[in-house]
Amino acid sequence: MNTNSQKKLEELLKKRIQKLESVNNFYEYFEKFAFLNLRNVVKTIDSKLEMTTNESLRIFSEHPYENVNSRYFVMVQLFGNSHRRNGFLLDNTENFPQIKFEGDEFNGNIKATILFGKKINKSKVYSISSLNSEEKVFDIMLNFLEEIYNL
Repeated sequence: MNTNSQKKLEELLKKRIQKLESVNNFYEYFEKFAFLNLRNVVKTIDSKLEMTTNESLRIFSEHPYENVNSRYFVMVQLFGNSHRRNGFLLDNTENFPQIKFEGDEFNGNIKATILFGKKINKSKVYSISSLNSEEKVFDIMLNFLEEIYNL
């Protein structure tokens, strides 16, 4: 075996080990992503949003508008100023911008989908291990806001 083949084999095995680690630790990684990193990022962004644009972000651990068959689900929705103090959802809130994160524990990935109403604007797949940092989650949420504000 030549050195190029050995390097390629080592890279393949390294990627495989990372993927297996992601799959084996998916539950812990998703909990850290959804209920620690995402929640902290949303709190940070939400406080600035409320002061400047009178909008707010809300986190849902279950989809309030439809049945989702995945147990690894979290959604963040951007609300206008009229709904941020209400403890209930009004009929039209389903049409507000949202970003859904749906986990696939068998592949170790999370699919992030940006929706505005029923229309999918953008969808991207992330490795669960890449979402372990607040900086990465912050970038994803800023991308969500940028996508919605530039419509």
